[in-house]
Amino acid sequence: MSKIFLRAFTASFLALFLMGGVALGAWSGTTVDKTIVDSNGDKRLEYGPGEPYTVREDLGAANAKRAKTRTPIFDPFIQLSDLHVVDEESPARIEQYDAELGELGVKGGYRPQESLMSQTADAAVRRANWVRSPVTSRSPSLAIVTGDSSDNSQENETEDYINVLSGNRFNPDSGDPSFRPSPLCFPIFYPTDLYQGVRGDGVWYEPDSSLEGEDGTGYTPADGVRDFPGLFEKANTTFTPKGLRFPWLAVPGNHDGLVQGNVPKSDFLEGAALSCWKIFAGPTHIVQPDPKRHLVSKQEWIEKHLADGDGHGFDPKQPDIGYHSVSKPGGMRLIGLESINENGLSEGNIDDTQFQWLDNELQQAEKAGETVVVYAHHSLESMNNTAGGGSVHCGLIEQGGACAQQESLEALFYRSPSVIAYVAGHEHNNRIDPRQEDAGEGNFWEVVLASEVDWPQQGGMVEIFNNNDGTFSIFRTILDQAGKPDPGNTPDLENPWTRTLTLASISREISFNEPQVGMGGAGTLADRNVELIVTR
Repeated sequence: MSKIFLRAFTASFLALFLMGGVALGAWSGTTVDKTIVDSNGDKRLEYGPGEPYTVREDLGAANAKRAKTRTPIFDPFIQLSDLHVVDEESPARIEQYDAELGELGVKGGYRPQESLMSQTADAAVRRANWVRSPVTSRSPSLAIVTGDSSDNSQENETEDYINVLSGNRFNPDSGDPSFRPSPLCFPIFYPTDLYQGVRGDGVWYEPDSSLEGEDGTGYTPADGVRDFPGLFEKANTTFTPKGLRFPWLAVPGNHDGLVQGNVPKSDFLEGAALSCWKIFAGPTHIVQPDPKRHLVSKQEWIEKHLADGDGHGFDPKQPDIGYHSVSKPGGMRLIGLESINENGLSEGNIDDTQFQWLDNELQQAEKAGETVVVYAHHSLESMNNTAGGGSVHCGLIEQGGACAQQESLEALFYRSPSVIAYVAGHEHNNRIDPRQEDAGEGNFWEVVLASEVDWPQQGGMVEIFNNNDGTFSIFRTILDQAGKPDPGNTPDLENPWTRTLTLASISREISFNEPQVGMGGAGTLADRNVELIVTR
Protein backbone atom coordinates (compact mmCIF):
# COMPACT_ATOMS: atom_id res chain seq x y z
CA MET A 1 0.00 0.00 0.00
CA SER A 2 2.82 2.38 0.88
CA LYS A 3 4.51 1.79 -2.49
CA ILE A 4 1.24 2.53 -4.31
CA PHE A 5 0.82 5.71 -2.26
CA LEU A 6 4.40 6.75 -2.96
CA ARG A 7 3.99 6.22 -6.70
CA ALA A 8 0.72 8.15 -6.74
CA PHE A 9 2.27 11.00 -4.74
CA THR A 10 5.33 11.09 -7.00
CA ALA A 11 3.22 11.12 -10.15
CA SER A 12 1.02 13.91 -8.81
CA PHE A 13 4.06 15.94 -7.73
CA LEU A 14 5.75 15.57 -11.10
CA ALA A 15 2.56 16.54 -12.91
CA LEU A 16 2.26 19.70 -10.83
CA PHE A 17 5.95 20.43 -11.34
CA LEU A 18 5.77 20.07 -15.11
CA MET A 19 2.69 22.29 -15.23
CA GLY A 20 4.45 24.94 -13.19
CA GLY A 21 2.23 24.40 -10.18
CA VAL A 22 5.00 23.86 -7.62
CA ALA A 23 7.83 26.26 -6.88
CA LEU A 24 10.91 24.36 -5.68
CA GLY A 25 12.39 26.96 -3.43
CA ALA A 26 14.34 29.55 -5.39
CA TRP A 27 15.37 27.23 -8.23
CA SER A 28 14.84 28.71 -11.68
CA GLY A 29 17.64 27.32 -13.86
CA THR A 30 18.83 30.87 -14.55
CA THR A 31 21.84 32.96 -13.55
CA VAL A 32 19.81 34.26 -10.63
CA ASP A 33 20.58 30.85 -9.07
CA LYS A 34 24.20 30.49 -10.14
CA THR A 35 26.63 31.84 -12.71
CA ILE A 36 29.61 30.47 -14.62
CA VAL A 37 32.90 32.20 -13.84
CA ASP A 38 36.66 31.79 -13.68
CA SER A 39 36.98 32.51 -9.98
CA ASN A 40 40.74 32.05 -9.65
CA GLY A 41 42.16 33.10 -13.02
CA ASP A 42 43.24 29.60 -14.10
CA LYS A 43 41.35 29.80 -17.44
CA ARG A 44 38.94 27.10 -16.25
CA LEU A 45 35.30 27.80 -15.54
CA GLU A 46 33.23 26.80 -12.52
CA TYR A 47 29.91 27.67 -10.95
CA GLY A 48 29.79 30.97 -9.10
CA PRO A 49 27.17 32.71 -6.98
CA GLY A 50 23.92 33.80 -8.58
CA GLU A 51 23.27 37.40 -9.56
CA PRO A 52 20.14 38.99 -8.06
CA TYR A 53 18.12 41.49 -10.02
CA THR A 54 19.43 45.04 -10.28
CA VAL A 55 16.54 47.50 -10.18
CA ARG A 56 17.02 50.30 -12.69
CA GLU A 57 14.96 53.44 -12.20
CA ASP A 58 16.29 55.55 -15.07
CA LEU A 59 12.80 55.77 -16.61
CA GLY A 60 10.61 55.63 -13.51
CA ALA A 61 10.59 55.27 -9.74
CA ALA A 62 10.15 51.81 -8.21
CA ASN A 63 7.26 51.69 -5.75
CA ALA A 64 8.20 49.59 -2.73
CA LYS A 65 4.80 47.83 -2.86
CA ARG A 66 4.89 46.97 -6.58
CA ALA A 67 5.48 43.24 -5.99
CA LYS A 68 2.03 43.07 -4.35
CA THR A 69 0.19 45.04 -7.01
CA ARG A 70 1.79 43.85 -10.24
CA THR A 71 0.02 41.69 -12.81
CA PRO A 72 1.82 39.86 -15.63
CA ILE A 73 1.34 40.78 -19.26
CA PHE A 74 1.53 37.50 -21.16
CA ASP A 75 4.01 34.76 -20.18
CA PRO A 76 7.80 34.94 -19.88
CA PHE A 77 9.43 34.61 -23.31
CA ILE A 78 12.89 33.50 -24.34
CA GLN A 79 15.34 35.42 -26.52
CA LEU A 80 18.01 33.53 -28.46
CA SER A 81 20.40 35.52 -30.62
CA ASP A 82 23.49 35.13 -32.78
CA LEU A 83 23.64 31.33 -32.79
CA HIS A 84 25.97 31.40 -35.82
CA VAL A 85 25.40 27.77 -36.75
CA VAL A 86 28.23 27.36 -39.23
CA ASP A 87 29.46 25.06 -41.96
CA GLU A 88 33.09 25.42 -40.96
CA GLU A 89 34.26 23.30 -43.90
CA SER A 90 32.75 25.61 -46.51
CA PRO A 91 34.96 27.18 -49.20
CA ALA A 92 33.04 30.43 -48.63
CA ARG A 93 34.65 30.84 -45.19
CA ILE A 94 37.37 33.49 -44.89
CA GLU A 95 39.56 32.14 -42.11
CA GLN A 96 42.74 33.48 -43.67
CA TYR A 97 41.47 37.04 -43.28
CA ASP A 98 40.53 36.71 -39.64
CA ALA A 99 41.49 39.62 -37.38
CA GLU A 100 44.24 37.70 -35.61
CA LEU A 101 45.70 36.30 -38.83
CA GLY A 102 45.06 38.24 -41.98
CA GLU A 103 45.83 41.69 -43.29
CA LEU A 104 42.17 42.56 -43.82
CA GLY A 105 41.37 42.08 -40.14
CA VAL A 106 37.94 40.43 -40.55
CA LYS A 107 36.98 39.68 -36.96
CA GLY A 108 35.00 36.47 -36.58
CA GLY A 109 36.31 34.91 -39.79
CA TYR A 110 37.64 32.09 -37.64
CA ARG A 111 36.68 30.85 -34.19
CA PRO A 112 38.22 27.69 -32.74
CA GLN A 113 34.82 26.68 -31.30
CA GLU A 114 32.87 27.16 -34.53
CA SER A 115 32.65 23.41 -35.29
CA LEU A 116 30.58 23.02 -32.12
CA MET A 117 27.83 25.54 -32.80
CA SER A 118 25.04 23.06 -33.60
CA GLN A 119 25.57 21.42 -30.22
CA THR A 120 25.98 24.78 -28.47
CA ALA A 121 22.69 25.96 -29.94
CA ASP A 122 21.05 22.74 -28.76
CA ALA A 123 22.40 23.38 -25.25
CA ALA A 124 20.86 26.87 -25.38
CA VAL A 125 17.54 25.31 -26.36
CA ARG A 126 17.76 22.80 -23.51
CA ARG A 127 18.34 25.60 -21.03
CA ALA A 128 15.38 27.53 -22.43
CA ASN A 129 13.18 24.46 -22.03
CA TRP A 130 14.17 23.97 -18.38
CA VAL A 131 13.97 27.48 -16.96
CA ARG A 132 11.26 29.07 -14.87
CA SER A 133 10.79 32.69 -13.92
CA PRO A 134 12.61 33.58 -10.70
CA VAL A 135 9.83 36.15 -10.15
CA THR A 136 6.69 34.01 -10.62
CA SER A 137 7.94 30.43 -11.16
CA ARG A 138 6.11 30.47 -14.50
CA SER A 139 7.59 28.72 -17.52
CA PRO A 140 8.11 30.49 -20.86
CA SER A 141 5.62 29.82 -23.63
CA LEU A 142 7.36 31.48 -26.59
CA ALA A 143 10.80 32.30 -27.96
CA ILE A 144 12.00 35.08 -30.22
CA VAL A 145 15.12 34.42 -32.31
CA THR A 146 16.81 37.70 -33.16
CA GLY A 147 18.96 36.80 -36.13
CA ASP A 148 22.42 35.67 -37.19
CA SER A 149 21.20 32.14 -36.63
CA SER A 150 23.37 30.99 -39.53
CA ASP A 151 26.88 32.26 -40.10
CA ASN A 152 27.30 32.54 -43.84
CA SER A 153 23.79 32.63 -45.38
CA GLN A 154 24.16 29.06 -46.68
CA GLU A 155 21.25 26.70 -47.26
CA ASN A 156 22.70 23.93 -45.07
CA GLU A 157 23.42 26.34 -42.20
CA THR A 158 19.86 27.67 -42.34
CA GLU A 159 18.43 24.15 -42.35
CA ASP A 160 20.73 23.10 -39.50
CA TYR A 161 19.69 25.95 -37.23
CA ILE A 162 16.00 25.25 -37.90
CA ASN A 163 16.62 21.58 -37.18
CA VAL A 164 18.17 22.47 -33.82
CA LEU A 165 15.32 24.73 -32.73
CA SER A 166 12.61 22.36 -34.00
CA GLY A 167 14.21 19.13 -32.77
CA ASN A 168 14.78 17.43 -36.12
CA ARG A 169 17.49 14.76 -36.28
CA PHE A 170 20.29 15.80 -38.64
CA ASN A 171 23.98 15.57 -39.44
CA PRO A 172 25.90 18.86 -39.12
CA ASP A 173 28.67 17.53 -41.37
CA SER A 174 28.83 18.78 -44.96
CA GLY A 175 30.34 17.54 -48.20
CA ASP A 176 28.97 15.38 -51.01
CA PRO A 177 31.61 13.12 -52.61
CA SER A 178 29.44 12.64 -55.71
CA PHE A 179 29.01 16.36 -56.44
CA ARG A 180 31.18 17.91 -59.16
CA PRO A 181 30.43 21.63 -59.42
CA SER A 182 33.04 22.41 -62.10
CA PRO A 183 35.53 20.72 -64.43
CA LEU A 184 38.28 21.74 -61.99
CA CYS A 185 36.88 19.47 -59.28
CA PHE A 186 37.75 15.77 -59.58
CA PRO A 187 35.97 13.46 -57.09
CA ILE A 188 38.93 11.10 -57.19
CA PHE A 189 40.98 13.79 -55.42
CA TYR A 190 38.37 14.67 -52.79
CA PRO A 191 39.54 14.04 -49.23
CA THR A 192 37.74 11.34 -47.25
CA ASP A 193 38.39 12.73 -43.76
CA LEU A 194 35.25 13.32 -41.73
CA TYR A 195 36.45 16.80 -40.83
CA GLN A 196 37.87 18.88 -43.70
CA GLY A 197 38.05 22.37 -42.22
CA VAL A 198 41.16 24.25 -41.15
CA ARG A 199 43.20 22.90 -38.24
CA GLY A 200 46.74 23.10 -36.90
CA ASP A 201 49.48 24.05 -39.37
CA GLY A 202 50.85 26.49 -36.81
CA VAL A 203 47.92 28.80 -37.54
CA TRP A 204 44.70 27.24 -36.27
CA TYR A 205 43.53 25.28 -33.24
CA GLU A 206 44.46 21.58 -33.32
CA PRO A 207 42.42 19.66 -30.69
CA ASP A 208 44.12 16.29 -31.25
CA SER A 209 47.55 17.30 -29.95
CA SER A 210 49.79 20.26 -29.22
CA LEU A 211 53.16 19.28 -30.58
CA GLU A 212 55.46 22.15 -31.43
CA GLY A 213 54.29 24.04 -34.49
CA GLU A 214 50.76 22.60 -34.56
CA ASP A 215 48.57 25.11 -32.71
CA GLY A 216 48.35 28.69 -33.85
CA THR A 217 49.15 31.67 -31.66
CA GLY A 218 46.66 31.89 -28.80
CA TYR A 219 45.30 28.37 -29.29
CA THR A 220 47.65 26.30 -27.13
CA PRO A 221 46.95 24.65 -23.76
CA ALA A 222 49.13 27.35 -22.19
CA ASP A 223 46.59 29.87 -23.52
CA GLY A 224 43.76 27.92 -21.90
CA VAL A 225 42.68 26.14 -25.12
CA ARG A 226 43.37 22.55 -24.17
CA ASP A 227 43.34 19.44 -26.36
CA PHE A 228 40.29 17.24 -26.90
CA PRO A 229 41.28 14.44 -29.31
CA GLY A 230 38.60 13.60 -31.85
CA LEU A 231 36.69 16.82 -31.12
CA PHE A 232 36.12 17.96 -34.71
CA GLU A 233 35.06 14.51 -35.87
CA LYS A 234 32.56 14.00 -33.04
CA ALA A 235 31.08 17.43 -33.68
CA ASN A 236 30.30 16.31 -37.23
CA THR A 237 28.17 13.27 -36.38
CA THR A 238 24.41 12.85 -36.55
CA PHE A 239 22.43 13.76 -33.44
CA THR A 240 18.88 14.53 -32.36
CA PRO A 241 18.49 17.97 -30.77
CA LYS A 242 15.80 18.52 -28.15
CA GLY A 243 13.98 21.32 -29.95
CA LEU A 244 12.11 24.15 -28.24
CA ARG A 245 9.00 22.87 -26.47
CA PHE A 246 7.08 26.04 -27.35
CA PRO A 247 6.58 28.11 -30.53
CA TRP A 248 9.31 30.43 -31.76
CA LEU A 249 9.35 33.54 -33.94
CA ALA A 250 12.35 34.53 -36.05
CA VAL A 251 13.79 37.58 -37.78
CA PRO A 252 16.87 37.57 -40.01
CA GLY A 253 20.27 39.05 -39.19
CA ASN A 254 23.01 40.22 -41.53
CA HIS A 255 24.73 36.80 -41.43
CA ASP A 256 21.45 35.17 -42.52
CA GLY A 257 21.18 37.32 -45.64
CA LEU A 258 24.72 38.41 -46.57
CA VAL A 259 27.89 36.41 -47.23
CA GLN A 260 29.98 36.53 -44.05
CA GLY A 261 27.38 39.01 -42.84
CA ASN A 262 28.74 41.78 -45.07
CA VAL A 263 28.61 41.05 -48.81
CA PRO A 264 25.62 40.56 -51.12
CA LYS A 265 25.54 37.20 -52.86
CA SER A 266 26.89 37.07 -56.40
CA ASP A 267 27.63 34.46 -59.06
CA PHE A 268 31.30 34.56 -58.06
CA LEU A 269 30.59 33.97 -54.37
CA GLU A 270 28.02 31.29 -55.19
CA GLY A 271 30.66 29.53 -57.26
CA ALA A 272 33.18 29.85 -54.45
CA ALA A 273 30.74 28.39 -51.91
CA LEU A 274 29.96 25.41 -54.16
CA SER A 275 33.59 24.81 -55.10
CA CYS A 276 35.91 22.04 -53.97
CA TRP A 277 38.70 24.58 -53.35
CA LYS A 278 38.73 26.27 -49.95
CA ILE A 279 40.54 29.23 -51.47
CA PHE A 280 40.42 31.49 -48.39
CA ALA A 281 42.26 28.91 -46.29
CA GLY A 282 45.13 28.40 -48.72
CA PRO A 283 45.46 27.56 -52.44
CA THR A 284 45.85 23.80 -51.93
CA HIS A 285 43.07 23.18 -49.42
CA ILE A 286 40.56 20.83 -51.10
CA VAL A 287 37.24 19.76 -49.58
CA GLN A 288 34.28 17.73 -50.73
CA PRO A 289 31.90 20.23 -52.36
CA ASP A 290 28.25 20.34 -51.40
CA PRO A 291 25.22 21.71 -53.33
CA LYS A 292 23.65 22.58 -49.95
CA ARG A 293 26.23 25.37 -49.61
CA HIS A 294 24.04 27.39 -51.93
CA LEU A 295 23.84 31.01 -50.74
CA VAL A 296 20.18 31.64 -49.96
CA SER A 297 18.24 34.77 -50.81
CA LYS A 298 16.09 36.44 -48.19
CA GLN A 299 12.98 34.85 -49.68
CA GLU A 300 14.59 31.41 -49.66
CA TRP A 301 15.56 31.92 -46.01
CA ILE A 302 11.96 32.79 -45.16
CA GLU A 303 10.62 29.86 -47.18
CA LYS A 304 12.77 27.47 -45.13
CA HIS A 305 10.93 28.73 -42.04
CA LEU A 306 7.54 28.51 -43.71
CA ALA A 307 8.25 24.86 -44.53
CA ASP A 308 8.88 24.13 -40.85
CA GLY A 309 5.70 23.84 -38.81
CA ASP A 310 3.89 27.12 -38.12
CA GLY A 311 6.21 29.33 -40.19
CA HIS A 312 7.73 31.09 -37.16
CA GLY A 313 5.94 34.37 -37.72
CA PHE A 314 6.22 34.60 -41.50
CA ASP A 315 3.24 34.78 -43.85
CA PRO A 316 3.06 32.17 -46.64
CA LYS A 317 1.14 34.70 -48.73
CA GLN A 318 4.10 37.12 -48.49
CA PRO A 319 7.27 34.98 -48.56
CA ASP A 320 9.42 38.00 -49.38
CA ILE A 321 8.44 39.90 -46.19
CA GLY A 322 10.79 39.36 -43.26
CA TYR A 323 8.83 41.26 -40.59
CA HIS A 324 5.68 40.44 -38.64
CA SER A 325 3.36 41.39 -35.79
CA VAL A 326 1.74 39.01 -33.30
CA SER A 327 -0.78 39.85 -30.58
CA LYS A 328 -0.74 37.68 -27.46
CA PRO A 329 -3.16 37.16 -24.55
CA GLY A 330 -2.95 39.69 -21.76
CA GLY A 331 -2.56 42.70 -24.05
CA MET A 332 0.92 42.06 -25.46
CA ARG A 333 1.97 42.73 -29.05
CA LEU A 334 5.33 41.48 -30.34
CA ILE A 335 6.61 43.13 -33.51
CA GLY A 336 9.60 41.63 -35.31
CA LEU A 337 11.57 43.73 -37.81
CA GLU A 338 13.85 42.86 -40.72
CA SER A 339 16.92 45.05 -40.38
CA ILE A 340 19.33 43.76 -43.05
CA ASN A 341 20.63 46.18 -45.67
CA GLU A 342 20.72 43.91 -48.71
CA ASN A 343 23.21 46.27 -50.38
CA GLY A 344 25.87 45.06 -47.96
CA LEU A 345 27.82 45.86 -44.76
CA SER A 346 27.14 44.43 -41.34
CA GLU A 347 25.10 47.33 -39.95
CA GLY A 348 21.36 47.56 -40.54
CA ASN A 349 18.44 49.86 -41.31
CA ILE A 350 14.68 49.80 -41.92
CA ASP A 351 13.36 50.57 -45.40
CA ASP A 352 10.54 53.06 -45.77
CA THR A 353 7.86 50.47 -46.66
CA GLN A 354 8.53 48.55 -43.48
CA PHE A 355 8.75 51.76 -41.43
CA GLN A 356 5.31 52.90 -42.57
CA TRP A 357 3.93 49.42 -41.80
CA LEU A 358 5.48 49.60 -38.32
CA ASP A 359 4.01 53.05 -37.71
CA ASN A 360 0.56 51.69 -38.55
CA GLU A 361 1.05 48.63 -36.33
CA LEU A 362 1.96 50.85 -33.40
CA GLN A 363 -1.09 53.02 -33.97
CA GLN A 364 -3.29 49.91 -33.99
CA ALA A 365 -1.65 48.65 -30.80
CA GLU A 366 -2.29 51.99 -29.12
CA LYS A 367 -5.99 51.85 -30.04
CA ALA A 368 -6.20 48.28 -28.72
CA GLY A 369 -4.53 49.23 -25.44
CA GLU A 370 -1.69 46.77 -26.05
CA THR A 371 1.80 46.85 -24.59
CA VAL A 372 4.41 46.49 -27.34
CA VAL A 373 7.85 44.91 -27.49
CA VAL A 374 9.66 45.50 -30.80
CA TYR A 375 12.55 43.19 -31.67
CA ALA A 376 15.07 42.92 -34.46
CA HIS A 377 18.59 41.70 -35.04
CA HIS A 378 20.37 45.05 -35.02
CA SER A 379 20.60 47.30 -32.00
CA LEU A 380 19.55 50.90 -32.53
CA GLU A 381 23.18 52.00 -32.44
CA SER A 382 24.08 49.57 -35.24
CA MET A 383 21.16 50.63 -37.45
CA ASN A 384 23.12 53.27 -39.35
CA ASN A 385 23.68 51.64 -42.74
CA THR A 386 22.78 53.85 -45.69
CA ALA A 387 24.68 51.84 -48.34
CA GLY A 388 22.77 51.79 -51.60
CA GLY A 389 20.96 55.03 -50.88
CA GLY A 390 17.18 55.18 -51.06
CA SER A 391 14.70 56.12 -48.37
CA VAL A 392 15.90 54.28 -45.25
CA HIS A 393 15.42 54.80 -41.54
CA CYS A 394 18.19 54.44 -38.96
CA GLY A 395 18.07 53.64 -35.28
CA LEU A 396 18.90 56.79 -33.32
CA ILE A 397 18.00 60.45 -33.62
CA GLU A 398 21.63 61.46 -33.10
CA GLN A 399 22.89 59.54 -36.14
CA GLY A 400 23.72 62.17 -38.73
CA GLY A 401 24.49 62.23 -42.43
CA ALA A 402 22.07 60.34 -44.62
CA CYS A 403 20.43 58.90 -41.48
CA ALA A 404 19.15 62.35 -40.54
CA GLN A 405 17.05 62.60 -43.73
CA GLN A 406 14.32 60.26 -42.41
CA GLU A 407 12.67 59.71 -39.05
CA SER A 408 14.55 57.26 -36.84
CA LEU A 409 13.16 54.26 -34.99
CA GLU A 410 13.96 56.03 -31.73
CA ALA A 411 11.82 59.01 -32.72
CA LEU A 412 8.98 56.74 -33.83
CA PHE A 413 9.02 54.90 -30.51
CA TYR A 414 8.98 58.18 -28.58
CA ARG A 415 5.70 59.09 -30.23
CA SER A 416 4.31 55.57 -29.67
CA PRO A 417 3.68 55.20 -25.91
CA SER A 418 2.66 51.56 -26.33
CA VAL A 419 6.34 50.64 -26.94
CA ILE A 420 8.14 49.92 -23.68
CA ALA A 421 11.10 47.87 -24.96
CA TYR A 422 13.24 47.31 -28.03
CA VAL A 423 15.02 43.93 -27.93
CA ALA A 424 18.00 43.08 -30.16
CA GLY A 425 21.26 41.21 -30.61
CA HIS A 426 24.09 41.74 -33.14
CA GLU A 427 26.63 43.24 -30.72
CA HIS A 428 27.53 39.91 -29.02
CA ASN A 429 27.35 41.84 -25.77
CA ASN A 430 24.85 42.23 -22.94
CA ARG A 431 23.83 45.88 -22.86
CA ILE A 432 20.79 47.79 -21.60
CA ASP A 433 20.21 51.48 -22.19
CA PRO A 434 17.34 53.80 -21.26
CA ARG A 435 16.01 55.76 -24.21
CA GLN A 436 14.53 58.97 -22.86
CA GLU A 437 12.87 61.89 -24.60
CA ASP A 438 12.62 65.23 -22.86
CA ALA A 439 8.83 65.04 -22.67
CA GLY A 440 9.08 61.56 -21.22
CA GLU A 441 5.80 60.11 -22.53
CA GLY A 442 7.31 57.57 -24.93
CA ASN A 443 10.42 56.51 -23.04
CA PHE A 444 11.52 52.91 -23.58
CA TRP A 445 14.34 50.48 -22.79
CA GLU A 446 16.79 49.10 -25.34
CA VAL A 447 17.68 45.53 -24.32
CA VAL A 448 20.61 43.94 -26.18
CA LEU A 449 21.64 40.30 -25.69
CA ALA A 450 25.01 38.58 -26.00
CA SER A 451 25.56 35.76 -28.48
CA GLU A 452 25.64 31.97 -28.24
CA VAL A 453 28.78 31.74 -30.40
CA ASP A 454 31.14 33.98 -28.38
CA TRP A 455 31.73 34.17 -24.66
CA PRO A 456 29.59 34.17 -22.53
CA GLN A 457 27.29 32.07 -24.77
CA GLN A 458 24.08 33.31 -23.16
CA GLY A 459 20.40 33.65 -23.93
CA GLY A 460 17.76 35.69 -22.15
CA MET A 461 14.26 35.58 -20.71
CA VAL A 462 11.92 38.58 -20.66
CA GLU A 463 8.87 39.01 -18.43
CA ILE A 464 6.69 42.14 -18.31
CA PHE A 465 4.36 43.34 -15.57
CA ASN A 466 1.91 46.17 -15.14
CA ASN A 467 2.59 47.38 -11.60
CA ASN A 468 -0.81 49.10 -11.55
CA ASP A 469 0.77 52.20 -10.05
CA GLY A 470 1.59 54.10 -13.24
CA THR A 471 4.70 52.01 -13.99
CA PHE A 472 5.66 48.78 -15.74
CA SER A 473 8.45 46.37 -14.78
CA ILE A 474 10.49 44.56 -17.42
CA PHE A 475 12.51 41.67 -16.01
CA ARG A 476 15.42 40.53 -18.18
CA THR A 477 17.08 37.34 -16.92
CA ILE A 478 20.28 35.86 -18.35
CA LEU A 479 20.48 32.14 -19.21
CA ASP A 480 23.70 30.14 -19.58
CA GLN A 481 23.58 27.35 -22.15
CA ALA A 482 23.19 23.94 -20.50
CA GLY A 483 26.73 22.58 -20.84
CA LYS A 484 28.53 22.25 -17.54
CA PRO A 485 31.27 24.80 -16.76
CA ASP A 486 34.27 22.47 -16.94
CA PRO A 487 34.33 19.55 -19.39
CA GLY A 488 37.44 18.08 -17.72
CA ASN A 489 40.73 17.02 -19.27
CA THR A 490 39.40 13.79 -20.81
CA PRO A 491 35.67 14.15 -21.43
CA ASP A 492 33.75 11.22 -22.90
CA LEU A 493 33.06 12.09 -26.54
CA GLU A 494 31.90 8.57 -27.42
CA ASN A 495 28.66 8.45 -25.42
CA PRO A 496 25.87 9.71 -27.73
CA TRP A 497 23.57 10.38 -24.76
CA THR A 498 25.91 12.92 -23.17
CA ARG A 499 27.96 14.06 -26.17
CA THR A 500 25.90 17.12 -27.08
CA LEU A 501 26.24 18.79 -23.69
CA THR A 502 29.89 17.73 -23.46
CA LEU A 503 30.61 19.44 -26.78
CA ALA A 504 28.69 22.51 -25.63
CA SER A 505 30.77 22.59 -22.44
CA ILE A 506 33.97 22.48 -24.49
CA SER A 507 32.61 25.17 -26.78
CA ARG A 508 32.05 27.56 -23.89
CA GLU A 509 35.49 26.95 -22.42
CA ILE A 510 37.16 27.60 -25.78
CA SER A 511 35.09 30.76 -26.33
CA PHE A 512 36.20 32.02 -22.91
CA ASN A 513 39.87 31.59 -23.82
CA GLU A 514 39.58 32.60 -27.49
CA PRO A 515 42.14 35.42 -27.93
CA GLN A 516 39.96 37.74 -30.01
CA VAL A 517 36.93 37.78 -27.77
CA GLY A 518 38.08 37.31 -24.20
CA MET A 519 35.56 38.32 -21.55
CA GLY A 520 34.01 41.40 -23.13
CA GLY A 521 30.53 40.14 -23.95
CA ALA A 522 29.06 39.68 -20.49
CA GLY A 523 28.35 43.36 -19.83
CA THR A 524 27.98 44.77 -16.33
CA LEU A 525 25.61 43.72 -13.55
CA ALA A 526 23.27 46.47 -14.74
CA ASP A 527 23.16 44.81 -18.19
CA ARG A 528 22.27 41.29 -17.09
CA ASN A 529 19.65 40.33 -14.49
CA VAL A 530 17.61 43.50 -14.20
CA GLU A 531 14.21 44.90 -13.35
CA LEU A 532 13.63 47.87 -15.63
CA ILE A 533 11.07 50.40 -14.43
CA VAL A 534 9.27 52.53 -17.00
CA THR A 535 6.50 55.05 -16.34
CA ARG A 536 3.28 54.84 -18.33
